[in-house]
Order: sequence, then structure tokens, then C-alpha cells
Amino acid sequence: EELQDQTKRRQAWTKLSEERELQKTLLRGRGAEIYDISWSSTGEHLAAACISQCVQVWHITRRGGNILGRLIAQLDKHNHFVQGVVWDP
Repeated sequence: EELQDQTKRRQAWTKLSEERELQKTLLRGRGAEIYDISWSSTGEHLAAACISQCVQVWHITRRGGNILGRLIAQLDKHNHFVQGVVWDP
């Protein structure tokens, strides 16, 4: 049981590291500051809350050791920077 707990903790840290790496990747060359991110339940999509008053939705693919994101939607109708995003299962 201790081994299972260690494995779960390692998986949680791996996902956190992936999120941070993906956030850096999305920020690079985009000019938008991201305030919050949220993975979809399938792990295929990521929502990013931006200080530039929008929400970006990305389709995420993993090829080899690389994480690739393709912007599929941008929701621009906010009056203030978006403070958080969450998926509704």
C-alpha cells in the first residue's frame, strides 16, 4: 500500500510538472499572461485564463517527449482579466 501511495504522489508531481511546462510553452511567443489553467477530464484539452480578458482552449497532444498545444477557441467577451477556469464534467 505504501508503494501505491508513492506512485500516486509521483503521478501527481508529474502532472504538475507537465502543467508548468505546458504553461511555459503556451506563454512563449504568445504575449499573454496566463492566470490559471485547468485540464479537461480526458487530458486532451486545457483551458487557460488570461490576464488579457480572455479564455483560451487548447487541444493537447503528446508526441514522444514533447507536449504540443493547438489553440482551438478563444473566448473574448470578458470585461476584466479572467481569474480562474474549471471544466464541468
